Amino acid sequence: APPVGGREDVTREHLRALVGLDTSNPPGNEGRAVDYLKAQLEREGIPAIVVPFAEGRSSLIATLKGTGAKRPIVLVCHTDVVPAQVSEWGTPPFEPVEKDGYLFGRGTADNKSMCAAMLAVLAHLKRAGGTRTRDIVFLAHADEETGTGRRHLDWLLERHGAALKAEFG
Repeated sequence: APPVGGREDVTREHLRALVGLDTSNPPGNEGRAVDYLKAQLEREGIPAIVVPFAEGRSSLIATLKGTGAKRPIVLVCHTDVVPAQVSEWGTPPFEPVEKDGYLFGRGTADNKSMCAAMLAVLAHLKRAGGTRTRDIVFLAHADEETGTGRRHLDWLLERHGAALKAEFG
């Protein structure tokens, strides 16, 4: 079931769910996070496409339609994290722990928190209704952390550039 409560509570629950998914890169496994995001978007009635690029690895593009009077805005986050050395952590890195008002876990600062916040914002805007003058595109992309070889973002732009073309990002 989708998280319930105020936007802050919903965002925290999305973050807890995403942190609990080990998407360490290498090897990636960002498909785990994409599956979660897609399921949440589907519950909200927001269309999303999954863009696979390797076994267990994918990105997601979702669009909340506007009138088209203005060019889109793209909300961007990445779903992979730097591998965690368990011995360097005071809490298990892939088990979100709330302590002293903070949430601890790999990805809370970089960058699953942005994915959770953007997901909550998109859902809020959809529920609020009304007319938007521009599309709002949500891109949750994979393979940001390794910095080796060809950038996945460049690969995505070559294949889905039209969907990601925007005035702001």
